[in-house]
Amino acid sequence: EAKEYFRRALGYSLTGVTHTICTHRVMDSIGELLTAPVQEWDALICTSPAVKQGVEHVLADYGQYLGERFGASPVRTRAQLPVIPLGVDCDALEPGPDAKKTRRQLRQRLKIADHELVILFFGRLSYHAKANPLPMYLGLEAAARATGKKLVLIQAGWFANDHIRKAFEQGAQAACPGVRSLFVDGRKPDIRRDIWRAADIFCSLSDNVQETFGLTPVEAMAAGLPVVASDWDGYRGTVQHDVTGLLVPTLMPAPGSGEDLAYRHHTGRDNYDQYVGYVSQAIAVAAPETARAFITLIGNKELRKSMGEKGRERARALFDWRVVIGQYQQLWGELAARRRAAAASPPAPRTSPLRADPFTVFSHYATRVLDDRSRVAAALPTPAKAFEALGMLSINNFARGTLLPKDGIESLIQRFETAGADGVSMADLLADFSPEKR
Repeated sequence: EAKEYFRRALGYSLTGVTHTICTHRVMDSIGELLTAPVQEWDALICTSPAVKQGVEHVLADYGQYLGERFGASPVRTRAQLPVIPLGVDCDALEPGPDAKKTRRQLRQRLKIADHELVILFFGRLSYHAKANPLPMYLGLEAAARATGKKLVLIQAGWFANDHIRKAFEQGAQAACPGVRSLFVDGRKPDIRRDIWRAADIFCSLSDNVQETFGLTPVEAMAAGLPVVASDWDGYRGTVQHDVTGLLVPTLMPAPGSGEDLAYRHHTGRDNYDQYVGYVSQAIAVAAPETARAFITLIGNKELRKSMGEKGRERARALFDWRVVIGQYQQLWGELAARRRAAAASPPAPRTSPLRADPFTVFSHYATRVLDDRSRVAAALPTPAKAFEALGMLSINNFARGTLLPKDGIESLIQRFETAGADGVSMADLLADFSPEKR
């Protein structure tokens, strides 16, 4: 059975993809990479260097914990941890021949004048689980005063509830009264497709630990927009500072400062939304640098154009689905090569002790245990008829799915009848009725 298990494991590779990694369920799944029967031809694909570093930290810390707990060397996973980014459809996002017409129509619909500059945020509108908008609001208000430009902020996305909607509306009114703030439903197909055309600058200042990649800055680059983004996790690997956009510094407390928050979440005192929200409140996105980034782009149309063009080039070169799928195919080829190498010199296979053969775990329960030298004989004087009758009883036939099929039982009974009172050795029976011979 163990050999069959290993043979099946060689038939394919298991590959998964990271998303957020701060939930209890996902943290447990990462920990299981150290104890589950994953092989070196399996992989957890990390969408950014930042999330890979987080996964490696959890694995190293948990591996050290297991080693200390059981007096052994630190445990390590066999699975691979390649970095492959998320992908976008650059053809669909790149401005086409109708881009100017779409821009004009959409801005007219939203009552945006030609001389007004539009800053766009696109994504889930959640101050506690995505991005607190306050640094963006404060930065835009300062930029509007410094430049004297008429600015419009479009926040395209969706709210989980009316309470969050009101919080965003009140926050914008209080923190950036000099900027016209619009909210549009990013779930509508036409908004999802065209809203990029109405904008001059894209902004996303994520400050949340649930973020690991950040797809919208890549979509904005593919759409030809310069990006103002927080210097935060996956954003750092997608937006090139001073090339495709401007990254705003972020700050968080020292390691060890959040043990109380982790404990409250662990014990259930705080739910997941509360946990990530409380953590985000201790993370700062620099508002003065945000204002300077906006001022730089607002006052330099050529810089906006140059960054937008370089953003399109970068998105197509690194994040277009054609490129990303090619990386997946390359990874699968490498994993297949690992399987072939393992098949040539297979290690001693072993299933998980927590899912072990019951006749091994509980072998001490019985008076005797059969082995190859044991001899088996029919106990009934008329085995064929008696066995058939007994086998039809409900107290026996409930297990028919785990027993020999009817022709196999008939062959077994015939073997007993031929052997007589001396019976048949278990070694011979196992050889005759092995899966290979059946």
